[in-house]
Formats: sequence, structure tokens, C-alpha cells
Amino acid sequence: MRPDLPDALRRALAAGDPHEVAALVALGANLHYRHANGYDALINAVHNRDVFADPRLIELLQLLISHGVALSGVSSYGESGLRVLSRLGRFDAVRLLVALLTGDIDKATLLRERGADVDAVGRCSHPPLSYAVNSRQLPMLRWLIDQRDHERTGFGIDQPDEFGGTALIEAARIDHVGAIDLLLQAGAAIDHVHNGSTALSEAASRSSATRKRPSRRPISTPRR
Repeated sequence: MRPDLPDALRRALAAGDPHEVAALVALGANLHYRHANGYDALINAVHNRDVFADPRLIELLQLLISHGVALSGVSSYGESGLRVLSRLGRFDAVRLLVALLTGDIDKATLLRERGADVDAVGRCSHPPLSYAVNSRQLPMLRWLIDQRDHERTGFGIDQPDEFGGTALIEAARIDHVGAIDLLLQAGAAIDHVHNGSTALSEAASRSSATRKRPSRRPISTPRR
């Protein structure tokens, strides 16, 4: 193996670049390393960066999994790749959250049938409904509500994250009208208070801001 490959691989993992990682593996880079402090490929791939905002995260995880990297490694500092991806540190929950984020209902259904926890929460205790709302996956939101209606899951329609926010408040915050309609039909509370605001006040605030936004005057073309 070329002596520069290990460092190049770690840089590609830290950058979250699945194509570069794949190219380096093809050249002989070893994804199954573990350093003195316990850092391995998965930890280096997800630690110290905003993985949930990374559109290439799923592709990178699939690449690592396909090569059989360790999923339960913990560094000497107590850092774990799975803990970064999910507070539960369980990969079945992580896979389910990934399915929620991408709107992959077939995968979510399969994982549910194989025992994955639909009640699993993610970073900052964000519940499944909030993931579907935030990623604007309306069919996935409808699927999650359907699971609840058929008593196959115990999450509440107003289940808050660790800051007290609910899916309806998040839908109002991002002005997701379709999600607001679905959640209200499912019985979500419009008077749940989060940081002094409710879903209703969030919607009113956005409406007021839209009305106050100055309209751009069209650029007139000088007459010749």
C-alpha cells in the first residue's frame, strides 16, 4: 500500500466524500484501521462535522457498510460513530432515521417489519415526525401518522424534542402547509408552547413577515 494512502483516506472521510473514499479503497487504502486512541473509519467519517446537513452522508455510510467497517467502535474519549448519528447508538434506529430523511417508505416499512423502533429519536431527541417535516417528505409523514393510527407505534403526535419543539411547530416555522394540514388532521395541538411560541403564533409571525417584506419594483427599460 502506498504510504500516503492512510492520510489521504482520513482526509476524504473527514470531508464526507464517498467518491474519493471509494477511489482510495480501489487503490488499496484500508477501511478497517483503528488508531491508538480508538478512531476508526466510521468515527472519522461522522465526527466533528454536521453530518445531518451533508447530502452525501447516506452514500458514504452505504459505502462503509458495504465494506464491512466496524459499527460499534468507541474512541478513548468515549466518541462513537453511532452516538454521533443517533443518541440511541443503535444502527437499526440510524437506518430508520436515514429512511425517514430520504422519504424511503419501502425501506422504512421493511425496517419496521424487522423490528426497527419507529419510536426512535435522533439528535437532540428529534422524533420521527420532525425528521419527515424538516426534510419535507410529505408521504413519509403520512406513513408515520398511519403507523400511529394503527397503534403499531407509541409516539405521540405532539412528542417534543429536548427543547420542547413539536412537529407542528417545526412545520409552521418552515411554512410547510401540507405538513401543517396533515398534523392538524391527526390531532396535533396548536397551543403547545415552545420558547414562548405556539404553532399558531409561528404561522402568524411568518405571515406578518411576508406581508411586511417590501416588493421589488420591476426594472424599467428606458425608452429609446
